[in-house]
Parts: sequence; structure tokens; C-alpha cells
Amino acid sequence: MRALFSIFLALLCLNANAVLKLPALIGDHAVLQRGAKIPVWGWAAPGEKISIAFKGKNYSVVTAADGKWNMQLAASNAGGPYEMKISTAEQSITLHDILIGDVFLCSGQSNMEYGIDKNLYIKEIQASANPEIRQFKVNRQSADTVRNDILLHTGWLSASPATLARFSAVAYFYAAALFEKYKVPIGVINTSYGSSLAEAWISREGLTEFPDFLKQPKLPSEQSNPTKLFNAMLSPLTHYNVKGVLWYQGEFNANRAFQYRRLLPALINDWRKHFDKKELPFIIVQLPNYNKIQPQLSGSAIAELREAQAMAAIMLNVDFVSTIDINANGDLHPKEKKPIGNRVALMAQQLIYHEKIQASGPRYAALKIDGNKAIVSFTKRSGQIKPVDSINNFIIAGADGKFYPAKAITIKNTIEVFSPNVPTPVAVRYCWADNPPDVNLYNLEGLPASPFRTDDWPGLTAPKNTKPNKP
Repeated sequence: MRALFSIFLALLCLNANAVLKLPALIGDHAVLQRGAKIPVWGWAAPGEKISIAFKGKNYSVVTAADGKWNMQLAASNAGGPYEMKISTAEQSITLHDILIGDVFLCSGQSNMEYGIDKNLYIKEIQASANPEIRQFKVNRQSADTVRNDILLHTGWLSASPATLARFSAVAYFYAAALFEKYKVPIGVINTSYGSSLAEAWISREGLTEFPDFLKQPKLPSEQSNPTKLFNAMLSPLTHYNVKGVLWYQGEFNANRAFQYRRLLPALINDWRKHFDKKELPFIIVQLPNYNKIQPQLSGSAIAELREAQAMAAIMLNVDFVSTIDINANGDLHPKEKKPIGNRVALMAQQLIYHEKIQASGPRYAALKIDGNKAIVSFTKRSGQIKPVDSINNFIIAGADGKFYPAKAITIKNTIEVFSPNVPTPVAVRYCWADNPPDVNLYNLEGLPASPFRTDDWPGLTAPKNTKPNKP
């Protein structure tokens, strides 16, 4: 009897494996990436012939011995809606309402995950109906080993007043701005997890330079464990063709900001490897101002995390946007997500769509000392500085490393910084605090300067034995 039961179970498993199955991402209402080959994959019985009909063309492939199949459909211009039929000799699946446009992966922790504030953006919600803006939401989940599909998700949803509560606010406003500019379907894949650590989003092989992560005991919160979110929420997405990545994370890594200088590039390289795109564009949302307003003289781990985020922008096809001015109440989760989405969309126009536009606020380039004045200059891509009588949030120090509040004024497209307490300056810092108040350093396009420092003295999060890079 037991033998017969075992045979029955085996037959059930064989039958289940033989069922034609598609990954969660490839379903009704999906947005596929334009201008590039379209990957389609799934599972069926070994040796089974898979046929696909899409946009008047037919494709076929034979399922491998492990039950997996995949093929590349021809690149296509933006358009839709279309139907796609996938079939075997005995089964068929027809997908409806497929669009072809631009697809972006949006990830991070809660500030990427959070929805649109219903009170702040009433008009935007009411006007949100647009069948060409869509989101695929990956729900929170984790796994000890790599999964081949997303188990918990919403499927593809079109933007509307009824569905917008399920959208990432940053991702929606980003998509809306790009749609307004290019008038092509925009799909966003939102895979985010509140309070998550960066190392949770990196594969095991991607953490080889961080052996301590792989040795640490399992933590009670799944989003804090290395590789666990990668396994469940990222790896199953990597066969899909995406145009770029938006990354908004770092709050929970701030106490290890010095390490983040290596960790964030490791994540970018790891994802590029798994998506098989060596130059996959990444846009980083630099952490906004939050926490209580405090004196800037004692240092800030959050400022050091912002610095680490900016450092990643030296990588090819990586850039960041500053949000140091948007958080009116200093909350960990700022409600003002529209300016963030708009700034990221502006950066995408420059970095990904190669538009010749001003997409960044002023960025530090060099420091020159002239007597008791420290003269700060900015990169060519900073644009023209908006003149004001006095610029807030500068501090200045001499060789003793002790900082004092400073006066800062614009002279042409430079800033002169000085203080009677520092007759011989060697370093200045700008917005070097958790929540610098009354930010007022912008370019003429209204984009804020990103926080910076001209010194490389060890910060709050640097290891004890860290030495400056320069004598």
C-alpha cells in the first residue's frame, strides 16, 4: 500500500512539473522593455516544445531536461496593447493587455516602499488614471536560498485613483514625470522592504569581500539578514529586461556609513552581474534631511552615509539626486515624495535618456585658501549658483580639526567661507548634519547642492585605525 502511495505521489509531481508555467512577472498587463530583445521564460515538461506567438511573429524552443525554457523575442518599439500566446501541444496561455515601453526596477527600504500621502497629494491622486503607467509590486518576503520566481506579489496594476495606494510614491511620481516627457508606457517593478539593510539585497557571491556577513548568526528580522531579500525579492527578477534601477536605501546602514562606501558599489556590481548588464544605470536617492535639528559641529553618521552614496557616483552609469531640502518635519519618512520622484526623473533624462539638461544641483569640486578665506568651487555640471545674501549650513576648521559656524557668500560661481574663530582655515563642510535647517544653496534651476566636506578626516563611522587619505 505504501509503495502504491509513493507511485501516486510521484505521478502527481510529474504531472505538476509538466504543467506549462510562466513567472509572475510575465502576466496580463505586463510592460516589456522597448528597443531590446524581450526575454520570455518558464517551465514545462522536459523535451516539450514551447511555441510563442507575439505581434505577428512565431517563436519556438524545446524545454530543457530540468524543465526550464527561455527564449528571446524580437526587439520592438513602444506600443500596445498586445496579446501573447504561449502554448505546448496540450496547453496554452494567452496574456492580455501587454504594453511595450520602458521598465525600471525600484528598490530600497521604506521610503521607496511607502505610498502616496492622501492628504498632501489629493489632486494628483484624483488625476492619476493612466493605463500606460503600471507597477508590479513584490510583496515582503525572504528566503534562505535563491528562488526562481516571486511568490507574493500584486501582479501588474495600472495607475488609477483606486490602485494608487498600492504604488510606491517615489516610483509613481518618477513614472508620471517620464510619461509626461516621452509619452511611452512606463512600468515600474517595486521590490522594497522597510528597515532593510543593504547586505540583505546582495547575493552570497556578491558578499565575498565581506566575510563577516556570511558568518554572522541569523537575526530575528528577516530584512536584516545578508542575502535573504536578494534570494526572494531580487533574484527572480533578474531575467527581466529593465532600463535602469532606482535605489533609495541607507537609513539603517548609517551607523556603518564608512563600510557603505564599499557595500553600495558591491550591490551595484552584483546586480549588474545577475541582470547580465555591465552598464545597467543606477540612480541613487541621497538620504533627505531628517531627525532633530542639532548643531553641525559634532559630526553626523547620516551625513557620512550621504557621502558614501555620492561616492558611488564615480562608477560608470551611476548618479544620485540630493533631497537635503524636502523634509519639512524632519520625519524618518518624509511625505514629500513628488519632488523626489521628479528629481530622479530629471536625472534619468540625463543619465539614461542622454538628454543635455541640468539634472544636478551644485556639487563640490575644489577648495582654495586665500588668507582667512576658504573658497569653494563647483563642478561644471553644477550649473549657475543662485545668488543669496548669505548661505546657511557652512562650518569651517583650521589644522586643529575644530569646526565653527561660518559666514558664506557667493562670489560669481564660487563661495567664500570664513569665520573670525578660524584665521587660517584648512577645511569646510556644508550641510554636515542629520537635519540641516533652512537649506538655501541652489542653482538657477532650483536644484539643491548636495552635502559635502573638503576634508578626509576620520568620521564617526570609520574604524578606529582609519587614517586620512592625504597627509
